[in-house]
Amino acid sequence: MGADFSELLSLAADIDEASDKLPKYLGKALGVTSKKVKETAASKVSGRKHFRQAASAIDYELAGYTGAVSGMSSEIGYNKDKAAGQLGNLAEFGAPNAGNQLAPGGELQAVLTEHEDDFVAGVERAVADAMGEVGL
Repeated sequence: MGADFSELLSLAADIDEASDKLPKYLGKALGVTSKKVKETAASKVSGRKHFRQAASAIDYELAGYTGAVSGMSSEIGYNKDKAAGQLGNLAEFGAPNAGNQLAPGGELQAVLTEHEDDFVAGVERAVADAMGEVGL
């Protein structure tokens, strides 16, 4: 009598199906976190006397949103095509020898770190939702 692997094979099929469902949930997690990072960074930059207008140029762009999980990404930063976008590098990195008025702000980097736990929680939720959709 041979071993019965039917339950294991069924589980493997369910896991494979869950991986096909994951991109839509992971895309949502990536989009929500990207929007939060954009809004938080814009709020912080708008409080800087010389760079208030640069806050409106902070933007994000999702790529691979509906494709495979491995192709998903989000780019968050100053949109150089917007009117105040050219101020982004000065706001984030400062200007050498310009004194405190043009000191680096580092808001984007700091905000990314602030939202890291939120993103991890979103990814965990995305995996759970994808698994739940297939009954796991």
